[in-house]
Amino acid sequence: MKDDEIKVKIAEVAKREFLELGYVDASMRNISGKAGLTTGSLYNRFRDKAELFEYIVGDSVNGVFEKFENFNASYSIRENAEIQSEEEQYNTSAMKFIIDTMFDNYDSFDLIINKGTGSPYENFIDKLIDVATKNTLNYIYSTKQEIKNPQIIADITHLLNVALFDAITEIFRKHYTKEQAIDYMRSIYFFYDAGWSKLLEKNF
Repeated sequence: MKDDEIKVKIAEVAKREFLELGYVDASMRNISGKAGLTTGSLYNRFRDKAELFEYIVGDSVNGVFEKFENFNASYSIRENAEIQSEEEQYNTSAMKFIIDTMFDNYDSFDLIINKGTGSPYENFIDKLIDVATKNTLNYIYSTKQEIKNPQIIADITHLLNVALFDAITEIFRKHYTKEQAIDYMRSIYFFYDAGWSKLLEKNF
């Protein structure tokens, strides 16, 4: 068996181990045994559990992060709102974009959200929150001539994005189907859209 094929087999075994026990309790010794390898053979390919976890999820989630950054760089929370129907607004929203990309990489996000505590990616959702918060604040500052209380609007924006991504991770905690997730996020979108419309009318 070629080395790449052995790595794929290790990744399959390790994914099951992580999903069953979580990152912290998963054992390199158990993984090597279930993969039919010696521990030395496993460590020759992956120097530690962190590198193995990175091998399983890294490409997927880092790709999602890059796509999300690029999407947010060209997206505004009310772009073309006046000429789009509500459904069209949702279909072009950051919320739908992030759900679609996360579902395209479902196994990786299932691992990170449900079993990733202690792993190199345990704070990955926080990175997504930071991107969303930065984008939202950039939009607010580009549309308002004056912000009287910048700390307040920054805190509100961060809080709302924390709550939003908590709602998103709930999809993976409850293992919604894609259809269920779309219905769920559509409702979240309309709630946030109405709320942001009101907030942006305020003179902070």
